[in-house]
Amino acid sequence: MRRFDETKPTANDGLSKAELCAEIRLLKVTINDIISSPDLRADLTIVVTNAVGAVMSASNQSPMLGRNVAAGENFIHHRNSVDSDLYIGRPLFTDEHPRGVIPLSVRLDSPDGLFAGVAIGYLPATYFATFYRSL
Repeated sequence: MRRFDETKPTANDGLSKAELCAEIRLLKVTINDIISSPDLRADLTIVVTNAVGAVMSASNQSPMLGRNVAAGENFIHHRNSVDSDLYIGRPLFTDEHPRGVIPLSVRLDSPDGLFAGVAIGYLPATYFATFYRSL
């Protein structure tokens, strides 16, 4: 499980900016291990939430910054489970992503093991269409 020092005074409910950036980099590495296309990696949106689902950090100047994802499948899964494995959610279709994105997420824990939030990478669903066309 990923743990953070909540004793540091920050505006991010215990997660320092450096820790948020480190978690984004770690999730990017995890996703980059799965995906080999540099073009696709550029299209990934990665967000980090706090324990109540507020998006505290987002990559690629995402409009998700400041939104709340507490009602989302991936957030609910990690909030209700101590499982620290990668969770792959059902495809989401939004105005920003009419062709769909697939959320890939990991749970974030505080030093005492309590739920601290989620890091979510949104993979464009078109990745799979491109992959299967290449076979």
